[in-house]
Amino acid sequence: MENNNLKNKQQCAIHDVRRSALNWWNKLDKWKQRTIERETFGDGEPWEDNTLVDADIITMYKQHYA
Repeated sequence: MENNNLKNKQQCAIHDVRRSALNWWNKLDKWKQRTIERETFGDGEPWEDNTLVDADIITMYKQHYA
């Protein structure tokens, strides 16, 4: 039972960070988003898929906000 409670708390914490990161990202203007993306990941090559996923936004959030 204790193990399940720990897992549930961890899942809640993960969801809280994800929600906070996405809220933070969506409040930024496009210029600031692009600046933070470049600072974090650099300039992508033209042939690379430079699509951001939630994990990328969480990484930027942890690096630049939290």
